[in-house]
Amino acid sequence: MKWIAALLGISPAALYVALALAAVVPVAFWGYGEWQYRAGVATGKAEVTLAVERATNAERERQWIANEAAQAVAREQVERLTKTRDNLQSLLKEIADAADKDPLRDVCGIGTDSSMRLDKIRRPAAGSKPSAALP
Repeated sequence: MKWIAALLGISPAALYVALALAAVVPVAFWGYGEWQYRAGVATGKAEVTLAVERATNAERERQWIANEAAQAVAREQVERLTKTRDNLQSLLKEIADAADKDPLRDVCGIGTDSSMRLDKIRRPAAGSKPSAALP
């Protein structure tokens, strides 16, 4: 090293300082760049994680609203079907009571009253309009 310092005309200490700076400065720049890169990666990961959490929460909210709407529709359908069932049960009870009171219930064949009772059952079940009475 002394001969290089003598050749350059500087002291060996100055040569050592120059060599140390030549080694340390690039390593310092590389380290700073690596540190900035890792900080950017960490920031990017945090931003992506936050975006995913926000999207997940928005989707959960959307699903909750859709489920609430579907449950409301289902409740309305259950209420409507329950009313229909109750109406049909009361109609069947009326028809059964009328059939029990029919004086011609044991007669072979279907009489006018029995036919009308059957029509009452058929109309609500089929959803048809009442048939016109024959003259």
